Amino acid sequence: MANKKSVFECVDYRKFLRSWVTDMGPSGRGEWSRMAKALRVTSTMVSQVMREERNLSPELASDLCDYIGFSEEEARHFLLLVDLARAGSVSLRKRIKQQVIESQGRASQLVNRLKANEAMSEVAKARFYSDWIYSGVRNATALEEQQTVERLAERFGVERAVMTELVKFLVENSLCVSQSGVVQVGPQKTHVGADSPFVLSHHRNWRLRAVDVMRAKRESDLFYTGPMSLSRALADEVRKRIPTFLDELYKELGPSKSEVVRCLNIDWFEY
Repeated sequence: MANKKSVFECVDYRKFLRSWVTDMGPSGRGEWSRMAKALRVTSTMVSQVMREERNLSPELASDLCDYIGFSEEEARHFLLLVDLARAGSVSLRKRIKQQVIESQGRASQLVNRLKANEAMSEVAKARFYSDWIYSGVRNATALEEQQTVERLAERFGVERAVMTELVKFLVENSLCVSQSGVVQVGPQKTHVGADSPFVLSHHRNWRLRAVDVMRAKRESDLFYTGPMSLSRALADEVRKRIPTFLDELYKELGPSKSEVVRCLNIDWFEY
């Protein structure tokens, strides 16, 4: 995926907004109208702002930060850019421009503040493993066409405000990273061991999700439940083959390009 322009690279908020919409590609068609609706203003007003006939008010700029899905650092920078454009004197403009430069300097150190090497807290784990949608959304952000709050909300069928809070949680725990409204998989690792108090919830959530998806009867999905009787030797052999298959699969996952999301549930047990 090509790098999308960060708001920290900009000193003109209009240039960032144009770049943000352009980076959406075909899905950006009609974005100005959607933006106007979200801000509760007319499309004409948005057009006037983009033609530099008027400026965003601080209040509208703040609402726009929420619509785009900015982190707090990004929102502060964007609001500075709006203040810069609204500045009515050379002196004020100079002072705000210095604040913009300082903001850009702080942004260059954001990566160093990621909690990549910190384990998730027990409270965060409890929330993450409480519902399949948390790991589902995280995996979906690996797909280029799903990397905005709006697209994620559409895919998972939830309100934008709900998805905004969900993504905020993922970002706060380094499970995702967000830059200028683009949400991607973060550096934090997730693994729930057999001895984890959350392992039962994790398996239950995804199996219940499988039952829900089963109702759609899509040809691309495959579900199989096969109670059977067999020799003890063959039962032991099947038990050995499954981990081998998974090892081979995960070796290929790394270099594989993220284009779709799938869930694999395998149950092999004595009954």
